[in-house]
Amino acid sequence: MCLTKLLEFLDEDRFDSDITTRYAILEDRKTSARIVSNSKGILAGIRYARMLFEHFDFHVKILKEDGSRIQENNTILQVTGSLKSLLATERTVLNLLTRMSGVATETHRLVSLVPSHIEIAGTRKTVPGFRYFDKKAIEIGGGYPHRLDLSDAILIKDNHLKFITDIKKTVSEIKKEYGDVDIEIEAESVDEAIRFAETDVDSLMLDNFTVSDIRKTTEILSKIGVRKTLKIELSGNITPHNIENYVDLDVDRISSGWITHSAMSLDFSLEII
Repeated sequence: MCLTKLLEFLDEDRFDSDITTRYAILEDRKTSARIVSNSKGILAGIRYARMLFEHFDFHVKILKEDGSRIQENNTILQVTGSLKSLLATERTVLNLLTRMSGVATETHRLVSLVPSHIEIAGTRKTVPGFRYFDKKAIEIGGGYPHRLDLSDAILIKDNHLKFITDIKKTVSEIKKEYGDVDIEIEAESVDEAIRFAETDVDSLMLDNFTVSDIRKTTEILSKIGVRKTLKIELSGNITPHNIENYVDLDVDRISSGWITHSAMSLDFSLEII
């Protein structure tokens, strides 16, 4: 699936109809190049860059692996192969590395700001068509990718709850039909959270809760004896600028759209040598 998706990215660029290269380089030749980082951060996407280059019969030498901390002017890989193929694939490879490394770097930043027992999770707020790679970048950055798509686990949110009259019965029916599938439900108030916690769900998402309401909720859940078997997730505009408010709370996971919708891309360049 990965290679198919990567080749779709190339098709978007119409790499086989590169008019400039056709007239600038009349005869193909063997050449070597390197990709250099122009930013500091966490490298992600090197596996897929290699996959693309090797599809076009390049010899690839990896100098920095995914997850490596990189500095400015680090050479991360070297390639040797067809000059025309190199120029045709250059931008797609660089786009892949810049986006994935940006997401991995931002994920790592949030992970470093919380205790080790709290997971930083991604959301489905991803670039259309690029979700698989965004999720992989989150993993490389030390985060939890969460759901890849709507078929991956069950998350009952506010718009679903408007059409559910008996949430306890609904959760029971889901359990019967899907067995061990993880069921998470979103609560928007302390009262909702306590009521939903008594429905045999696996995870409870506290959406846009204040810090005081989070504390109140977890204390009540502990008193009624369900906290140990229930995963608590926080969501709702949690960013590097406010995450310190949540680090000492009794929670298991913080999900943040920030790491995908607001990540700054890292800069890379390809140099022919």
